[in-house]
Amino acid sequence: MHRLDFFTDFERDKIYIKNNFPKLRKLFDMNKLLETYYPSCVNKSDEEIFQFFMENKEIILQQTEHEGKLLESKWKKVENEYFTQIEKITDFKWKNNHYNCHISSSWICGGGYERSDTIIVFPRARHCNAVQTIMHELFHLHFWDFLESIGIELTKEKRKDLWDLSETIDFILEDLKIDGIKYKSSLYAQHRELYEKIKPLWKGDFKEFIINSLEVVKYY
Repeated sequence: MHRLDFFTDFERDKIYIKNNFPKLRKLFDMNKLLETYYPSCVNKSDEEIFQFFMENKEIILQQTEHEGKLLESKWKKVENEYFTQIEKITDFKWKNNHYNCHISSSWICGGGYERSDTIIVFPRARHCNAVQTIMHELFHLHFWDFLESIGIELTKEKRKDLWDLSETIDFILEDLKIDGIKYKSSLYAQHRELYEKIKPLWKGDFKEFIINSLEVVKYY
């Protein structure tokens, strides 16, 4: 039986602000997100946001842990079906039985992942559905494991090259049939063109689809 375990880690959250905020600012309107979740940090530098987190650690953790417990409760209702259906859709078994979910206070864009068994979710998110974020991020891990299974050595550089594809195949999750969940794929603007190219390739055979998609991005 596959499962996702939840945890908080404020030290990781501090690292995200220092190491990841500069990258996230290139993808998201961080001031808009900050205005929603941490209005005191709007128009602040990453150093100033870091200091805000240090000074308000207790209340930030209380908010995060409270929302995290609510999210965990929602997730457990769909967990078994999700893991089972993804295996059927991809005809590929999950590499691990046990995955981890860092309930983050600072990853305000919504979610992320760390190879090979940990995802990151901001449980207070209102601009996206946190349960669907879990599904999306776990699917990333499954995707990378699948690529390794067909002989692709995933160096850091190769994962960077294939990141666009890893985000674009999110539409496959719309095939999930789980009570109470109607998955809606979302794309970054820069992935719309790739989506239009690979969407027609999806015929239900995941391996064939991935190989054909790799050819589209000139990687196979």
